[in-house]
Amino acid sequence: MDNSLYSLNKGSCYGATARPHAHSPDFLSQCLHRIATPASAGARPHNALFSAKEPQVASAGEESFLAGVQRFATHFVGGQIGGMVGITVAYPLDTIKVRVQSLGMKSPPIFQVAKDIATKEGFASFYKGIESPFMAYGIIKATTFGVYGNVIDRFRSASGETKEIFKPSLWQICLAGFAAGAASTIVMGPADRVKVAMQVEGAKPYTGTLSCAAYLIKEHGLFSKEGLFKGTFATLMRDMPSMGVYYVIYELGKKIMPAFGDDGRHTPVQMMFLGGLAGAGSWLPVYPVDILKTRIQDPNSNYTGLLDCTLRSVRAEGPFVLYKGLSIELMKAMPLHGSVFMCYELWMRFTGEH
Repeated sequence: MDNSLYSLNKGSCYGATARPHAHSPDFLSQCLHRIATPASAGARPHNALFSAKEPQVASAGEESFLAGVQRFATHFVGGQIGGMVGITVAYPLDTIKVRVQSLGMKSPPIFQVAKDIATKEGFASFYKGIESPFMAYGIIKATTFGVYGNVIDRFRSASGETKEIFKPSLWQICLAGFAAGAASTIVMGPADRVKVAMQVEGAKPYTGTLSCAAYLIKEHGLFSKEGLFKGTFATLMRDMPSMGVYYVIYELGKKIMPAFGDDGRHTPVQMMFLGGLAGAGSWLPVYPVDILKTRIQDPNSNYTGLLDCTLRSVRAEGPFVLYKGLSIELMKAMPLHGSVFMCYELWMRFTGEH
């Protein structure tokens, strides 16, 4: 019998280049050596008997994309929970604030406004129009916290540090807040338009939030002078700087205030206090813009824009009209934003992100 039948062919199962005889010591030693030696990285044995099926592993890009989606969803849900809790707690104070802002210098004292609403319109009037912000505010806070958290994650990824080590700078926090404020305006603008229309005094051709939105769209459209998005530019001018200050104050507070928790982290009470402080502080530089936004979005007004509203309001009522109702806004900010931050932080801890 031809000995070539018992020899290893070139390029055969183990890639041998020699042709040792099947009964030779060289043949046996070569096979044993090949079996005992692991394949080099990236190499696969040609013989199916000696090959194992390699596990399918997601690529780094796929893992990065899925992790990013999961982080965004986590921030989004945390903001949603915090926003819905916060608006429920603070909405009656918001109703009082809108009444005071719309009446301007003709407004009676805050407590008198609250008493008039309760006695003349009933307690339920404090929650008139809450459907709009309740549905929207959760989305708004989900958007702000989602965008903020993911922008910070981008800064962290660029630094190459882990989330346990990375500490964003104040300018990074401020930029992330600006981005969050800009993104939220898409929802906040029309939501505030409906809320203000529901809260101001006077007879209304609509009975609820959805009917109000439908009425505005039917009668005026979306982007016309009196449409659903009326006052959205003023909302943008308010929310971008406000959100920048908002997150800077909260993160600075966390660095300055010692953590009292047994686990070395801030307690829920501390988070609520710092969140309230951030909310109140973020209103101080932008409150005049909020006054103007409310007046522009009032269905009974005829202002053409921010500049027109500013000039006419100051001429008629003096410069201090731009700070009318600030005290009630600061009172509202503490429970509202305290609840938002506390719920958000607790959710993030629960999911293991913080």
